[in-house]
Amino acid sequence: METKKSEETIFQFYPELGVNDINEPLKALGILKKALKDFRKQGRNDMIAETYYYLAECNFRIGNARQVISNSMQAIAYIRQSMGKEKLLPKAYNMAGIGYSSAGEYTVCQQYYLDALKYAKNQKDERTELSILNNIGALFLQLGDYKEASKYVNKVYEKATSRRFASDFNDLPEKEQLDRSEMYFAAIMNLADMNYHEEDYDSCIRHIDSLEVALEGSDIPVNLPIYVNNLYTIRAKAYLGLDDVNSARDALESLFVRLKDEEALAETTELFEDYMELTHILLRDGEEELAGRVLEIMQRVCEVVENVSRWVSYYGQLAQYYAAYGSQEDYLHACAQYHNYGLENENETRRSILLGLKNQIEVEKSIELKKIQFEQAEEMRLLSETDELTNLLNRRSFNRLSQTYYKAAAEELKTFGFVMLDIDFFKQYNDHYGHVAGDKCIKEISRILKESEVEGFLTSRYGGDEFIVIVRDHTDDEIREYMEKILKKVNEANIEHVMSPITDHVTVTLGGINGIPSKKQTLMDLVQMVDDALYEAKKQGKNRAVFDD
Repeated sequence: METKKSEETIFQFYPELGVNDINEPLKALGILKKALKDFRKQGRNDMIAETYYYLAECNFRIGNARQVISNSMQAIAYIRQSMGKEKLLPKAYNMAGIGYSSAGEYTVCQQYYLDALKYAKNQKDERTELSILNNIGALFLQLGDYKEASKYVNKVYEKATSRRFASDFNDLPEKEQLDRSEMYFAAIMNLADMNYHEEDYDSCIRHIDSLEVALEGSDIPVNLPIYVNNLYTIRAKAYLGLDDVNSARDALESLFVRLKDEEALAETTELFEDYMELTHILLRDGEEELAGRVLEIMQRVCEVVENVSRWVSYYGQLAQYYAAYGSQEDYLHACAQYHNYGLENENETRRSILLGLKNQIEVEKSIELKKIQFEQAEEMRLLSETDELTNLLNRRSFNRLSQTYYKAAAEELKTFGFVMLDIDFFKQYNDHYGHVAGDKCIKEISRILKESEVEGFLTSRYGGDEFIVIVRDHTDDEIREYMEKILKKVNEANIEHVMSPITDHVTVTLGGINGIPSKKQTLMDLVQMVDDALYEAKKQGKNRAVFDD
């Protein structure tokens, strides 16, 4: 069976990336850049959108905030311009928020998170919604608003726990189990982080212990390194907060052992901020040896993944270290590097934010253009299907819709009927009052018909002064009542017609039919039947309605 384009993912084209997720962000970057070129040649905007999203995700995992912003904005633009990737929209907005948060643009970040939340709710994407709420909680932690942060962090923890330990968890597909487990682990981590910032170190360690137990007991192939290493960094910080240096040292020793090889180190580049905070605490507490070893990790991370802002942070911490424990020469060198990288970082950050704003403007322009194009197309469609004089459906629309509704009624065994009417002695009216007045008369009858419509009635101008109403799923009595109402309203309108031989004002004659469509009948048979009913009403003297039983 051929896969629909909208169901295709980049992993089908590039299986070396992983299965439904990026396994190794550093390796994936090169593959994704090649994919971008390939999809551009093919004109696959849907796949370009997905590629930009995963580029943003990879750059997030290696700490390149500026590229996260740029890639996310490109992803949003291409998602909006293509079909089949709408589910990525809340994720892309969420990723843009993460990028702006990392760049320190917290107001912009918050707006992207709120937009992401709106799209996630619209799509009923609970997993992404929880992730966004978790990120909003983390944002408030960054801003020092722990009271507001706790609302989000606790809410996510409760929902993530409920989803992880749902009774049907083991019956779910592996991917769904993976998502729920990772969200649960992330929620515990955020909860521990909140406790740490609130200086509730005992609660922080308790949550870290529960996370460690959950990780050890999990048989789900989650991205364990990030959680395990984060577990050690938060544990070390919490023990330092309790002045338990020995326990903090043990946690850090476990971390140092894990980070001996470059592959393990590359998987934990997201924790750079934790390493920086640890160094600051250790320097504050006079722990020279431990601070020096964490600085070595920071240097190795900077070398594995080139990132100017991280070099700034590293040299800032290194200058503090040398100020306390190094030579004057080392201190001055670190200060000089801090200054040089700082200028470069400032320029890159400006360019990144400007690029993000430029992309955002382009996205908005693209959306506005598509809106205008849609409105123009809709206007053209309405013009092609609407009668210019009366704004009722025209005969072309009647033919199309009556066929559709007739087939549906036959399949569902529901009633289907027509009411046909025309204006009595309309030729004489036109000859006496003129065509302008004739058009005005037709418009007034059209208004009465339109205002009399209820659900299941649809009026069209059939030609000249003749109208036909499609009636779906109504009883014979309801149609008779409708026809009598039209007769009454037209008479009450009291449109002068001195040339009418039966009255001094305009009247109409109606014919109606109804029933469950038979296989022996065609739609045209029904049109002929309602025309016959109208003819019978005219024979009886006009200004009346005849319903064919």
